[in-house]
Amino acid sequence: MLKPYKNTGKGILRRGLPLLLLAMLAATAYAHKPLMMIEDHENGTFTVTVGFSDGESGAGAPILLKSKTNGEVLWKGSLNAEGALQCPKMMEPYVVRFVDDEPGHSVERDGIVLKAGESAPELSALASPIIPAGAADAKFGETASESSDLILHPQWTLPLKAHFTEEIKRLLADKTVSVRNVLGMVRTTSLMQCLQYHAQSKMGALVAVAEEKVKAGKRVDFELPQAGLCPGALSGFLAMDFAIRELYGDEVPLMDDLRIECKGKMGGIWDAFELILGRRLSRERGVLGPSPKAMVFFAERLSDGKRIVFTYDDDTKARLQRFFEGKTNPGTLPKDEMSQIRQGLVKDLLGRHARKDYSYFMILNGGPEKPESL
Repeated sequence: MLKPYKNTGKGILRRGLPLLLLAMLAATAYAHKPLMMIEDHENGTFTVTVGFSDGESGAGAPILLKSKTNGEVLWKGSLNAEGALQCPKMMEPYVVRFVDDEPGHSVERDGIVLKAGESAPELSALASPIIPAGAADAKFGETASESSDLILHPQWTLPLKAHFTEEIKRLLADKTVSVRNVLGMVRTTSLMQCLQYHAQSKMGALVAVAEEKVKAGKRVDFELPQAGLCPGALSGFLAMDFAIRELYGDEVPLMDDLRIECKGKMGGIWDAFELILGRRLSRERGVLGPSPKAMVFFAERLSDGKRIVFTYDDDTKARLQRFFEGKTNPGTLPKDEMSQIRQGLVKDLLGRHARKDYSYFMILNGGPEKPESL
């Protein structure tokens, strides 16, 4: 059984989401901001619910109600096991702030001010105990849940962030990877689908709840996320494409015959793996964030045990590391430079792929044994 994450001091690590927030954004710790939903109960209180794109909740994290006038904390509490917290409305303008000490993982929205005739009750600021979520007892990289239990595809077309230039859209247009099932049916996934899926991989339940609330005439404050040009999702797609070429050549592989993993816990990489293979994969024991291990991949053709271990070439790895350093240490790189690094990296990798130049990856070990260092 999966256990609740613990606060390591490097960020509030979140446990797997139960039903209500099975659907919130990956995410990885570095690709996307948390999603926040606010529901007005029209009785002097509201509920704030927070989740992440990789299906993890904000359970245990603090929520602050802060004055817009002077920044004073008017009230505070902690999210419960479902990533939700009932809060009292304030009389003055204020913001609802979700706080996480991982860079880029805090978000705030305008609070709902008390209406005439409403009064805010006293509410406890204590969160409910965090209860472990039920999950398959899968080993790292193995199937955690079959595709028959979950629909793995981007359900909506989200607006794209500004860094999707027309040139990048053209480069994305024909990038696909195919696998097949035991019946011979081919599942083809595009890189654009991977990017869209990463931005909404487990949003379904949250959106369904929000829709029902709106249909019932309740006020729900829901911010539509945008799909980003995530280097993690791009890396996951390219790694899968490279592994298939090296292990199967021109053959379309049987999806259950291919195993692929990396020791990193970057949501974008794993979301791409899961979308292409059509099943959830266990990633609990991965190294959090863009560590060097996050860019080392292991792939195996299970039918005969053929294996490869590969990573990015030194130049690509250095540029990725530079980008991730800027993401994890806000302010160290100007936004314009961050955007230039991202776009330059993506255009280079996709341009080389279009020319069938796959030298952005180098094979470290093609032997029968999986290296202990992975």
